[in-house]
Amino acid sequence: MAILDAILAGERDPRKLASLADRRVKKSRAQIEVALTGDYRPELLFVLSQALQNYRQIQQQIARAAISVLAPVECSWLLGSLAPWPAKSLLPGSR
Repeated sequence: MAILDAILAGERDPRKLASLADRRVKKSRAQIEVALTGDYRPELLFVLSQALQNYRQIQQQIARAAISVLAPVECSWLLGSLAPWPAKSLLPGSR
């Protein structure tokens, strides 16, 4: 994400951009630099900007959905209204 943000902020130097690569990237720094060397056309930067904005918005929506779904379950479990384990009748051999 740091590379994308830097590109959208105007950075074009492949060395500087490659230095922002996440440590989990398996390619060498030189390979990343080659991949980041190119033509940064305004229309493609616009598309990149829109895609990144959409990605971040969806991530926020997912987080809000997870909180709204999980929060009541967590609260009810903490209050004891939901058993943390299956009822005895659901366990094998408890009939």
